[in-house]
Amino acid sequence: MKLDFSQFLDVFKLSREHLAAIALFALVLILLPNEFLEKLGLLQVVDALRPYLSILAIGVISLLFCSFASEIITVLGYTPWGLRKVYLWKKRLRDLTPKEKQILSAYLAEDTRTQNLHINDGIVRGLEREKILIRVSGLSIEHTAFPYNIQPWVWNFLRKNPHLLDP
Repeated sequence: MKLDFSQFLDVFKLSREHLAAIALFALVLILLPNEFLEKLGLLQVVDALRPYLSILAIGVISLLFCSFASEIITVLGYTPWGLRKVYLWKKRLRDLTPKEKQILSAYLAEDTRTQNLHINDGIVRGLEREKILIRVSGLSIEHTAFPYNIQPWVWNFLRKNPHLLDP
């Protein structure tokens, strides 16, 4: 009999229910008292296979954990690190300078997501570096003016909190 590695990888394609059943089976055999295993006639088999059952249980539980963690991250839409970034970005938007407020309020006042701003303006470059604005073209409009888009999350956040742009 030839061992086919692709068949081994099929284990990872099992549903969560099947993985949970395998983990439960392995854990029950590992954790059952010896007296009970002896009555079932499984003591010698389980003793011989205990290291392999332990590895199986740990591996399958790890797969289940990763599967559930991935599902939670998908439902929330953010990783814990992404949530931290969003927190810091929102904190930054609550602490804008008057000139930054002027630039960002123009997006909302004109109801547009794109503005032509000068690349040699340090404030514009700072907002770009902080990922609040994005330069969307490498071609200038008027020598040093380039189109800048406001990030979608900034657009939504400032539309919900327009008071942040009050002078």
